[in-house]
Amino acid sequence: MPLIRSRSRQLLFASFAIVMIAIACGGGDDEVTAPVVTVGPAPTSTPAPTAAPEPTSTTVPVDSAEPSPTATTAPAVAVAPTPTVPDGVQSVTVTASKDNTLYESTSGELSNGAGMALFVGKTGRGEARRALIQFDLTDSIPSGATIVTATIELQLDRTSSGESNGTVHRVTADWGEGESDAPAEEGGGAPAASGDATWVHRFFDAETWKSQGGDFIAEPSAEAILGGFGAASFGTTEGLVSDVQRWADDASSNFGWIIIGDESHGQTAKRFVSAQGEDPGQRPRLVIGFSAGEPQAAPEPTAIPPTQTPATVSPVATTPTPTPAPAPTATPAPEPTATPVAQSFSITAFKDNTLYESGAGTLSNGSGTSLFAGKTNNGSTRRALIAFDVAGSIPAGSRITRATLDLMMTRTIAGDTAVSLHRVQTDWGEGTSDAPGNEGAGTDSTDGDATWLHSQFDSKLWTNSGGDFSPQSSAETTVGGAGAYTWESTDQMVIDVQRWLDDPSENFGWILLGDETRGATAKRFASTQTNDTAKRPILRLEFTRGG
Repeated sequence: MPLIRSRSRQLLFASFAIVMIAIACGGGDDEVTAPVVTVGPAPTSTPAPTAAPEPTSTTVPVDSAEPSPTATTAPAVAVAPTPTVPDGVQSVTVTASKDNTLYESTSGELSNGAGMALFVGKTGRGEARRALIQFDLTDSIPSGATIVTATIELQLDRTSSGESNGTVHRVTADWGEGESDAPAEEGGGAPAASGDATWVHRFFDAETWKSQGGDFIAEPSAEAILGGFGAASFGTTEGLVSDVQRWADDASSNFGWIIIGDESHGQTAKRFVSAQGEDPGQRPRLVIGFSAGEPQAAPEPTAIPPTQTPATVSPVATTPTPTPAPAPTATPAPEPTATPVAQSFSITAFKDNTLYESGAGTLSNGSGTSLFAGKTNNGSTRRALIAFDVAGSIPAGSRITRATLDLMMTRTIAGDTAVSLHRVQTDWGEGTSDAPGNEGAGTDSTDGDATWLHSQFDSKLWTNSGGDFSPQSSAETTVGGAGAYTWESTDQMVIDVQRWLDDPSENFGWILLGDETRGATAKRFASTQTNDTAKRPILRLEFTRGG
């Protein structure tokens, strides 16, 4: 027995040495992967050892170019079980129909349409990754259904960081999944194929995003803490339910979600299994709870005929047959009256521009990151145009009950001044002009740009120089130093938004007028092209469905 124990210890020490050598020599050209280790068999005469405790998973980097810590293969983790739904609510699980990763690059030539992984967060070099994902609900949700719950389930299989925040945002433009397939651990992407979504393109290389990095609603539909390996989910929120309801009611508006990780610093990237993942149980899925159809009226009661007394025959006379009592009229139970449920939604501006006062009408800033309202030092007027796609965001037939506008003021030399909103009465354009520097002077107009003289340069003119708009103010607020400002809901703002929902052909947005009575009153606001999505113009609405 001492000889057997000694021999067993020798084999175990040898196995441990092999493991340590293999780990020390491991590595890869793109991302670090765990080495394959062969361990010698245990001697047959040694009793079965007590099971070792489960190993703790070690995070591994997703960025190919960064020095990497020792890697450990992610343990197999089952996807979280399907969440329960309330009594009387039906449940359906939908697997992602397409997905892709946006790899930050100025050229927009990287993608991973056919890859087995999705990425969010930032690499060690500080390059952002964002995951696009879409679920086709066409054959999954019956017409007229009411969405009650919605949960996104993902499998996180690689990371280089600890816990970090992730957000889900509704995408507002269609995008593609091409045949690109990134090599190795896929963190570096691959050359984009035709039709791929990239950082610059919705469909490579024919159609571009309005804003690099994707077009999406700034207000997140859901948030979650993303940790280490295993199942990750974005649980039911009002935002997710509203998104799914919109897509169930109008499939043409379904462009899916974009998932954004922690982009505040480098080395935060997370990798998830994509719709092309080898294990179907780990692919992205959307679990939906819904109630179908309208409430049923109580069935009409069946009338019961009265019992009749049979006629009695005698030699003298016949007893007359009694007349049956009339059958009672069934009164149907009244159908329950549905109480409208107030919902809220936030919309990011889909176009904006600045009118720079000039006699020639050749200045604009359609693609700039700033908007201006008020007067400059030399007394030249600036007016900001802004529009929101209401009909594309709120279900038709809804009744708007509240509307507020949020803007971020980023630069001024003036003190407190009033800035008012007025409904624009003529369509206008946002071209590709992009003013340099602080953008206060504008730049040469491009085709379709709105200018002081043109609603669309240089083919269509305003009826009135400086823009065609209602003289009645829809709302007003006092703007001071740099910071966030809100134009609180007014009856006229609600009327404006309801008009745009009921008749989208009249939606030309608002114009912002600052203090134009004297010079040096101009205020600069962040536009929808600003890189910080949290600073973009947002219209917040409350509404009830169905009128």
